Amino acid sequence: MSTSTFLHLPSQVVDLKNWYLTLPIGEAKDATNVFNPDLQTYSHPIFFHVNDTGDAVVFHSFSGGATTKGTHNPRSELREMKNTTMAWWSANEGVHTMTFTGCTLSLPTTRPSTVIGQVHRGVDDVIEVRCWIPKKSNKVVIDVFHDHMNYGVLCSDYTLGEKYTIKIMVSDGNIKVFYDDMDFPKLTLPCHYDKCFFKVGSYIQCNPVLHN
Repeated sequence: MSTSTFLHLPSQVVDLKNWYLTLPIGEAKDATNVFNPDLQTYSHPIFFHVNDTGDAVVFHSFSGGATTKGTHNPRSELREMKNTTMAWWSANEGVHTMTFTGCTLSLPTTRPSTVIGQVHRGVDDVIEVRCWIPKKSNKVVIDVFHDHMNYGVLCSDYTLGEKYTIKIMVSDGNIKVFYDDMDFPKLTLPCHYDKCFFKVGSYIQCNPVLHN
């Protein structure tokens, strides 16, 4: 790619109009948020930037980073918006879809687990799509879970750096999760919550204070 056409800002690669960004930097329990219109011209050289080939956005977090009030774990993650207000929608009305293509390059060593996509309902997660290495295993797995409930595996032997496409579609009181095949869902789960929204990025499940 020539220098003249290289994309330097994440907003040039991904449409960020209906999102805000949380980064693992700032004071304890007060992670940094970047809202629009500032997000359109924002880039961070470590935690949120365009990759070397100019065709993807890098989300990076680290164990020990600043967190939000509701969690012990840090994130570099987008939260769904509706223009300049928080997005809220009902799982029982309309069709709500998030599709993302990417790859997970590395996992934390202390606790090898990273959430790459979520359906959230304000006070709690509904589902998290997780890339991790289960205990007593050496294989990387991509699955769907919430708290201590595992809803099913999307990929049982993932290779770090390998590209995936994931679609989460919510309608008629159900969540459908697609992995690579966008015509047939891998998982279908009931969901009847109001005030839902999507999140996507790198939300590592690792904090050195809790997981040493």
